[in-house]
Amino acid sequence: MKKLIAIIVISMSALAAYGQKEMRLDRTAVDPTSVDGIKAAGKFSATGYENPTLGFSITAPIGFERAIEQVSKQVLDTGRDMVKEGKSASTVKDIDKSVSNTRVLFQYNGPGAVLSAGIEKVPAGYTSKLYAESNISMLKGVSTAKLSKPLYERSLGGRVWQTFEVELTSNGGIINQLYLMRLEGRNAIFFVGSIGDPEAIDAVVASLNSLKFKN
Repeated sequence: MKKLIAIIVISMSALAAYGQKEMRLDRTAVDPTSVDGIKAAGKFSATGYENPTLGFSITAPIGFERAIEQVSKQVLDTGRDMVKEGKSASTVKDIDKSVSNTRVLFQYNGPGAVLSAGIEKVPAGYTSKLYAESNISMLKGVSTAKLSKPLYERSLGGRVWQTFEVELTSNGGIINQLYLMRLEGRNAIFFVGSIGDPEAIDAVVASLNSLKFKN
């Protein structure tokens, strides 16, 4: 089985200010089981996000604002370019393919922190652990990021998530990142909490603890 090269979504612009105008994905003529269809199924409310296709809802971190669609795409592109550092041409090709199968579901920006979620459509035969290990392998050769806590399991929303932590150097400062990943069928769901200010940890953790699945 060919090894999947899963993209790490790294919020390089975690402390930036963003505009408020929302760009919406065209929901017409989209396969509901594709990554675009699953993304389009997502619904935002005044208090958080829900995706009926994936079967989960989550409350937004208190005091955070939703990023515009364009910013979410920029974050994915930035993460892609970062993990390409020091990689072979064949690995870069696999990374590009992985990105094409990945969508950011939401990104909430707060004072000193960012909470993002995304989905990647993966080939049959992968497990949650293999997917997370593939992401961790992408840290090799990235000069600005290092694994700060190896893979462990964490329970949220009645599900077990493969979890690891990364220390990222950005603009002379340190951003601590928490990655949570699991497979639901062929859909790899991931959450990324990027913390630049320790005082923002509680808001991000409270949001993650609000995660609920319908069944």
